Parts: sequence; C-alpha cells; structure tokens
Amino acid sequence: RAVGVLRSALDRGDDWGTLPTVAWGGVHLIHQGRTAALLNAYLEWSEPRDLSPMVVKTLSAFVFAASKPYEPPAASTDTRGVPGVPMLLSSLPAHSAQTAELWARALARRPVQDSALAVLREWVDTYVPLCPGGFDRLAALLADVAHRPGKHRERLLWWLDKWATDRDRPSANASALRRRIRS
Repeated sequence: RAVGVLRSALDRGDDWGTLPTVAWGGVHLIHQGRTAALLNAYLEWSEPRDLSPMVVKTLSAFVFAASKPYEPPAASTDTRGVPGVPMLLSSLPAHSAQTAELWARALARRPVQDSALAVLREWVDTYVPLCPGGFDRLAALLADVAHRPGKHRERLLWWLDKWATDRDRPSANASALRRRIRS
C-alpha cells in the first residue's frame, strides 16, 4: 500500500515537487525491510526505459536510496544494516537482480547517469571499506551489470579506469573492481 502511495505522488507528469518526499519514502521502506516491494515497483515504473518524467524520477529516487547510509534508530537493537553504509549495498546479495537492473538503467541514461556515477563512486571508495564483505558484494553486483546486453560492460570499465587513475583521488578499489570485471 505504501508503494502505491509513492507511485501516486511520483506520477504527476512534469511536477517534480514530490520527488524528495517520494525518495525519502523509498529510503524508509528499505530501512523497514520492504526492499523487494520497492525495488520491484521501481523496475515496473522505469520499464519504458525512456526519458519520460516517470522513468527519470523513478531512477532518481533509486539513486537517492542507494546514496543514503543506514543509521539505526536510537536505542535500537536493529541489526538489519551496517551503520553508515547504504542498505542496498550491505544487504547484497539479497535483491541483487533488481538492484543490478536498476543500476544498469540509472547508469545508462542522462540526466540520472551523472548522479548515479557519483553515488557509485561513493560505494566504491567510501562504503565498500566500511561494509564486511563489501568488495565482493559490489564486485558481484557490477559483474551482473556488466553482463547485461548493451554497453554496460564498456561503460563500467571506462568509469572504473577513470576513477582508478584519477590524479587527485586515485581509487585502488576501482582498479581492483576493473580487474575483476575484465576477468
């Protein structure tokens, strides 16, 4: 039911005013254990794979959710996530097929691509080291994205190489992920 409310709020044509509320609603659903329902809805809503407002807003909401680290409620014994790491990363391999498809869609099209790349770089450099098994989780996810039809593999390898050789902020994790995907 909550997912239906999010769709109604998001599906307002060129009205982007509800996107922040919907994006935060998605984060809360993930933190409440409703990840599968939300990701399946995001897949359905972005299925046209075009530049319609609904697709762009849906993928933007996904990227927002992927960017938000988990913070357990105060005085909680909740162990669903790794504090300080987005749950979409720390919960892998759960929901990996949905997550990989949404990453592939977000990385493949502008205007969402720019923010998706920024979030992916944060996963690579900031969150992977904080997440037990994070490197292997992300490597498996990116391998799944790379094996999808289209230019996903080339796109990932190009960006991982760019981050690995960045003069100001070279990324050892990006280099290792690139090697893993190439093999």
